[in-house]
Amino acid sequence: MQAKNNVQGMLHQRRALQQHQQQQQQAAMMQQQQQQQMQGMGGMMGQGHHM
Repeated sequence: MQAKNNVQGMLHQRRALQQHQQQQQQAAMMQQQQQQQMQGMGGMMGQGHHM
């Protein structure tokens, strides 16, 4: 019985870790998208100045 509980506990920990990593990845993606949008705006303005 005890061994079975240990396995379930390990699975639960692993699942919690995976969820945490996914949240971190999503946050990183959001930051990257925001940076790209800012760069895109800056690039547009830069092109306008060149013309």
